[in-house]
Amino acid sequence: MPEQQVTAPVPTAGGPDAEPATVTLPEPDRVSRGRRLLRLAREHKAATAGLAFLVVLVLASLFAPLPYGAGDTDSSSSLAAPSGDHWFGTDAAGGDIFSRVIVAARTDLSLALLGTVLSLVVGVLLGLAAST
Repeated sequence: MPEQQVTAPVPTAGGPDAEPATVTLPEPDRVSRGRRLLRLAREHKAATAGLAFLVVLVLASLFAPLPYGAGDTDSSSSLAAPSGDHWFGTDAAGGDIFSRVIVAARTDLSLALLGTVLSLVVGVLLGLAAST
């Protein structure tokens, strides 16, 4: 990394008439945002894995079809282990846990969006009222 000479008007021990100090600083880092983001992803593997999981969950809740109805039960497959038919297994009543997770994520995302929009509207209205 190239270095640059910077003259800083810092008082020295030689008194007020002495030459100003010269400080050598490294060249500013000129890395693109994409490279910086990739470097952060490599450094913080757990955060990257968590973000990837959240992205997959959001995309699945928005676009994934339900393999089984959220309320459908099959008592013959109660407490089944995860398999190709039931990715997260089944509960005691035989309901597909993956379908319930997707439905819950859809509900949670809808409520979060509703809360965000309502708080935005209330904030804008309060801001407008305060400015008049």
